[in-house]
Amino acid sequence: MVQIKDAYIKGTRNNETFQRNSLGVFPKEWKLKKLSDVGKISSGVTPLRSNEEFFGGKIPWVKTTDLNNSFILDTEEKITELALKETSLKMVQSNSILVAMYGGFNQIGRTGLMKINGTTNQALSSFYVDEKEFHSEYILHWLNSFRGYWKRLAGSSRKDPNITKKDVESFPIMQPVYKEQKKIASVLSTWDKAIELKGNLIKQKKEQKKGLIQRLLTGKVRLPGWEGKVKQVKLKGFIKEVKERNKENKVKRILSVTNSRGFINQSDQFGRQIASEDLTSYKVVKNGQFAYNPSRVNVGSIDLLNQFDEGLLSPMYVIFETRQDKLLPEYIYHFLKSNLFLNQMGNLLQGSVRQSLSYDGLEEIKLFIPNDLNEQREISQILTLLDKEINLLQRELEELNNQKIGLMQLLLTGKVRVKV
Repeated sequence: MVQIKDAYIKGTRNNETFQRNSLGVFPKEWKLKKLSDVGKISSGVTPLRSNEEFFGGKIPWVKTTDLNNSFILDTEEKITELALKETSLKMVQSNSILVAMYGGFNQIGRTGLMKINGTTNQALSSFYVDEKEFHSEYILHWLNSFRGYWKRLAGSSRKDPNITKKDVESFPIMQPVYKEQKKIASVLSTWDKAIELKGNLIKQKKEQKKGLIQRLLTGKVRLPGWEGKVKQVKLKGFIKEVKERNKENKVKRILSVTNSRGFINQSDQFGRQIASEDLTSYKVVKNGQFAYNPSRVNVGSIDLLNQFDEGLLSPMYVIFETRQDKLLPEYIYHFLKSNLFLNQMGNLLQGSVRQSLSYDGLEEIKLFIPNDLNEQREISQILTLLDKEINLLQRELEELNNQKIGLMQLLLTGKVRVKV
């Protein structure tokens, strides 16, 4: 744990004296405190799941998955008055801050600021902020800026990664005067609002695309100028499997297909190349062809190669291409990345332990394929344009997040002071 130890240093920054401690360099007048100085740290309880009378009530019950590093306005589950009465659960007041101690490595260090009264499970620490010496939103931003540290602490010396109540109690925090805390929180909250608005706009665009896919790729709605009978047909006859091997060992770029980023260099996924130097058994995938991992296609690990001329994939992958006189790659791409594909796939997966989709199974997938390639092209262009808008918004969201991180580094260290 970070040792709380003050060590004032002579010097100035922006014409003011500063201090150096184990956390870094800060204005001299800022005080080094612990979270236990803010309020008493406590944790909650999980009522007995087998007792149906404990759940389904009106009292909010916060779990790690409810934490969003922001305001807690509602919870996924709620408990009854009986659960509160017959267990050791205690009410957590509004304006309390929550910190996840365990519940999965990606959950550790997640935070939330209660804007409602409620209860929590035992994986969360909570403490009330009375707004006298500490500002709750300032503390929330401080904790969020240290989330990486929580994870390093959790994984450093324990078999099962977690942080303890003692870790939370002793966690250090720099304390400017209350008015400065409030102003810092206000500045950062401006970015939070912009991030929230951008995130909501992305959700709206994704829902718009989802709706268009449901209408256009099923033939429920036809674009102006197109008509005729709508028929669901199997992919068999519209696609063909590709089994070209790297016999002469000429192709060296090794790829993987992920559910979030599509085709990527294998070294980017694993931090290094894990294949041997002999790549003659690997399959060659070329620009305009599709590939998927049979055992991970059900989580979206399928993509169309368009960022490289060619590459190699492990022999386990299935590679295929469309018969372009019947089916455009960009048309089927939007279908394969949609729930229309995922919903059908369940009945075609094989295997008792690790289910997978064979190429033969893929050929059994049914969808609406317009006979005219121009109709396919028009539908694809509409969906591709939406993808471009979503990608642009996501880049803007990433930039906003980066700006906020930069601001946090400046404001939470006092490198840039706010006027109060």
